[in-house]
Amino acid sequence: MHLTALVLKLASSAVGKELVLQRVYANGHTFGQGGSMHVDEDGIENYAAIYYANLHWLPQWLGHTHYLPGTLSHLQNDTDQGLDMSVAVLPKAQRLCLHDGRQCHVGTPPHRSFTGLRVTLAWKFAVNKN
Repeated sequence: MHLTALVLKLASSAVGKELVLQRVYANGHTFGQGGSMHVDEDGIENYAAIYYANLHWLPQWLGHTHYLPGTLSHLQNDTDQGLDMSVAVLPKAQRLCLHDGRQCHVGTPPHRSFTGLRVTLAWKFAVNKN
């Protein structure tokens, strides 16, 4: 089974709804190059899966993805209410993480001791309305 088809099947099963693929892309981070806090798509129900593609990852390399209990309105209102705690997901080798696309999150850079590229593949899904 093609990787995208497998991720689509796993994500649909996890949320209990038929999902449709919107887009897929790769990201890469090196030391000093983190992402920005964002939501994937605000408003409508949507989901995203992140696959940590590195074959080897040590916890001391950091590079976590932080999920915050907020939405786009928290970011637009320039408020930190509800954003003061996060769940951090270590980019463990070949881990797949599924989240609601309306949830605030950010990918952080790896530690300077990691000299490679922290690679993720991201799939974005919508709920099938048919």
